[in-house]
Amino acid sequence: MDEEVAGEPWCVFGEFDCQLTAEVIRGLLEAELVDCAIEPARLELGIPTKFRLLVPRSKLHRARWIIEQSDLTERELEFLATGTWTHED
Repeated sequence: MDEEVAGEPWCVFGEFDCQLTAEVIRGLLEAELVDCAIEPARLELGIPTKFRLLVPRSKLHRARWIIEQSDLTERELEFLATGTWTHED
């Protein structure tokens, strides 16, 4: 789904169950000069329960590359995406 912000098409980079998780990813991307916006993706009784992280469509590939190159481990990325921490055996 694309949206226009200031005349430029933006797209959903990710959807998160927790606003804090979306804020962490936004911080990583903004540190690399990728503009971001967070908006509620789903409301329950008027309270946001899912959050979308939007980036300009022209920066989507760069945003993906930044996250792939980050120091976050696969487990940390999975936790940020799902909110579930898996234990190593």
